[in-house]
Order: sequence, then C-alpha cells, then structure tokens
Amino acid sequence: MADNETPELKYHSAMQEFLHGRGWENDELKIDVVDRTVEYYATLDIGQTQGRVVVAAHEDDDLVDVYIYFGFKCKEAKRIQMAETLNGIHRRCAFGCFDMDPEDGELRWHHR
Repeated sequence: MADNETPELKYHSAMQEFLHGRGWENDELKIDVVDRTVEYYATLDIGQTQGRVVVAAHEDDDLVDVYIYFGFKCKEAKRIQMAETLNGIHRRCAFGCFDMDPEDGELRWHHR
C-alpha cells in the first residue's frame, strides 16, 4: 500500500517516523491496514536464519504490539518440553513473553 493510500490514522506517521529514525526504510517495511490496525513488517537476520519483526499499532485501543518471529519451528515431538521451558523463562522476563504456535511450533517473542 502506498503512503498516499493509507487512511489517516494517528499512529501511522508517528510509527513511520520512529522506524525511519532507526534506519528502517520504506523498501524494508510492508505496511498493512486492517481493522484500523497499522502493521509494519520487516525481516532480520538471526544467526543463520532469517526472522521477521511485526509492529502493530491498534488505533481504537491505543495499543502497540511488537512481535519477533525467530525463523525456526520446534519439532512436534519437542513442543511439550519447549512449552515447559518457555514457562520457566517467563518467570524471569521483566517484560514481554515467548509464545509457541501449537499448530506448527513457530517461536516468537511478544510485547504489548
């Protein structure tokens, strides 16, 4: 979606200015507007794999979510063990949490 097609949403320009100030250019960002939520997508290198970052600004709720997808999935046979490990990590996290998609085992970090 081109900038001139983006509806006038209060977080759109603020988020774009913030991300551009940190070196994320338009060609690296995919911008989606669904249900008054502006979502910014970018890819990043994590070790030997490629992950992605999603920053979602929810206009109606005044909330911003940050997701980091790590680019790898936990094998089905290890998902219960991984869930238990993530639960232990949560007790030590000052903010955010790790999630694992139970369907495909994809790991992500989420902060609201």
